Amino acid sequence: MEPVNFSEVIAQIDIEMELRGWTTDQGREYLKKTYGKRSHFLLTQVELLDFLQYLASQPTPTLDEIIIAKINVEIEWLWWTQKQGWEYLKKIMGSDRVFC
Repeated sequence: MEPVNFSEVIAQIDIEMELRGWTTDQGREYLKKTYGKRSHFLLTQVELLDFLQYLASQPTPTLDEIIIAKINVEIEWLWWTQKQGWEYLKKIMGSDRVFC
């Protein structure tokens, strides 16, 4: 059996989180609730593999869900509230479009 490269496991966790539209805060909340730790860098090797397996088992969101998640990440990065971000999008996209 080949040894596991845990830097690759951590990179794969980041990819799986991105694919599922998880924000850093969502990941942190899951880690706190499940392992009592706030970062995947603090997980043991067994916990890392378990977390990766959990993420990989989750359904992949639709394209619309991914876009909305990415918008929400950008809003979070700007330190805006969700309302501020969506109001900005309505303003620049035009009020005739439907937003969630």
